[in-house]
Amino acid sequence: MPRLFEMPGDGDEDLDLSSLPVWLLLVRATDEELYVELSLPTEVNASGYVTGWGERILLPKIPTTGGVTPIEEGDDDTGFAVVAK
Repeated sequence: MPRLFEMPGDGDEDLDLSSLPVWLLLVRATDEELYVELSLPTEVNASGYVTGWGERILLPKIPTTGGVTPIEEGDDDTGFAVVAK
């Protein structure tokens, strides 16, 4: 399978990915706006919750008209099929 980014090694050995930065895209929706933030966590507690941030990039608010309809759990009707090549 083609990769989006090159990785060290030839892909046959296990790689330690713990040193790679993982950015989170956080989104909060209200009836009026979408709030979006791209953040780099620096600390995670034993329960898996982020407790420290290295960098936080607040993106411009996105106005919504007519509110936001949440996707219910188990609602898999996307209207198209996803097929692996």
